[in-house]
Amino acid sequence: MKTRQFQVVCTSFLVMVLAVAITALPRPLAAQAPLSGTIRPLLNGGECMQPVNGSTVAGAAIVLGPCSGHNEPAQQWTIVPFKGIYVHYVNQLSGMCLDARGGAKNHTPVQQWPCNSISNEYWVYSPVNADPAATSSSPVFIYSGVAGSYGQSGGNFCLDVPGGHATSGAALQIYKCNFTASQEWF
Repeated sequence: MKTRQFQVVCTSFLVMVLAVAITALPRPLAAQAPLSGTIRPLLNGGECMQPVNGSTVAGAAIVLGPCSGHNEPAQQWTIVPFKGIYVHYVNQLSGMCLDARGGAKNHTPVQQWPCNSISNEYWVYSPVNADPAATSSSPVFIYSGVAGSYGQSGGNFCLDVPGGHATSGAALQIYKCNFTASQEWF
């Protein structure tokens, strides 16, 4: 009888320990809550990425506009884990994805487009500084996965402020990653 009670107590204890251990494990990226907020160029933190004129139309250019400071839905983007290392950037006003309009080449404009599984909507973000003390407000590079370009020997393409002119109305593009301030975002 005592042996049976001992087995039940030990089994119950092990189940409880396993339950605590499993719930303490970090969740995979796809199971984590998506990140949301504004995306601003390091060159001018007063500007936010948004569809031109707050448009909800497919194909609208993605431009810089003065940050409203009031959680304006057109300026809010959610990072949604998509496929492996790739994420989608989803605009909170339109519900559409950040999309490279065309192929993997310099000056390819960026637009919003209905989210689907095309590589034009694949993005990878990576900290500019690999410092473990970096915070969520530390700058990142946003790499495009258009046409399988991310990680290829021909080089990567990054979300870019053309000519480094981070002013209102500037239409964004992808450009061969050159790791300048024009390609740093927070």
